[in-house]
Amino acid sequence: MTLGPFLYLGIGAALGFSALVRRFIKTIDAITTIVLIILLITVGAKIGINGDLMTSAGKIGLQCALICAMAVAGSVLFAFLLEKTFLPLDKLKIRLEMPDEGSIIDRPPEKAKVSPLVWLIPSSILVGIVLGYSLLPDSLSIYIDISLNIALNCLFVCVGINMAYHREIFKYFKMLGYRIVFLSVAIITGSLSGGFLAALILNVKFQTSVLSSLGMGYYSLCGAWMTETMGIEAGAYGFLVNVIREFSTILFMPLLARLNKSASIASAGATAMDTMLVPITKLLGHEVGLVSFITGVILTFVLPFLLPITGLIFK
Repeated sequence: MTLGPFLYLGIGAALGFSALVRRFIKTIDAITTIVLIILLITVGAKIGINGDLMTSAGKIGLQCALICAMAVAGSVLFAFLLEKTFLPLDKLKIRLEMPDEGSIIDRPPEKAKVSPLVWLIPSSILVGIVLGYSLLPDSLSIYIDISLNIALNCLFVCVGINMAYHREIFKYFKMLGYRIVFLSVAIITGSLSGGFLAALILNVKFQTSVLSSLGMGYYSLCGAWMTETMGIEAGAYGFLVNVIREFSTILFMPLLARLNKSASIASAGATAMDTMLVPITKLLGHEVGLVSFITGVILTFVLPFLLPITGLIFK
């Protein structure tokens, strides 16, 4: 984890407190949506242009998809149970009496139906995959990475501006207190449980299935670590399971957002602090965006320690 997200969020927050910037908050919101679409197309292109990944998907794709589905289901289930008992995100928001213009899910049904984000989010990444796989040469992959980084940093600035503009969200965070940590624990527990169950059903090695599930969307770290310590085949699982997790989270986010406040964060896992932060914020509101960022930071921080420890347990 780098300091980049904190730096750009801080820059955005500083701008958000400026009276001049606050005059153009609707324009900034529109810019955020445009950059989000660019980011998702770029993420899709990054997946599609990766020939090794697409080849691996043809060989072990179904198993990886099922492992991913069980890991996500476990995370969403444990997060749901936590939200209904110990971390009532909806009730706390009502107590705070904080209407949020940034959320389209809480608006009347007729408005939510016509919101372009509901179909723009999944279709953008599908367009990117098609472009990357069919049209873009491998030589452009470095430029795709650069574009991804620029778009992500721009979105961090935009999110920072919006959080500063809707500064009442920090009262919401204060109400949550230490309990917010338990959402990360629920996501980790659900991912581990899903990976364990997948190993039993699919007859995959426990170590491979559990560690792949534990990646929680952080495919670069999980895939690289599993390749180095367990070999190329295990690394392919680690990489592909978590790419599918990020892709499926984007694809099904409008549905996840309607289940409950925590479902999208649980599915996103470690990516809740970066690529999934803006979609979650746009669909569920700025206060959930803050919870998403903090949860993603915690998961990203603990994952480098969890992988080797869990690897030893299931060796």
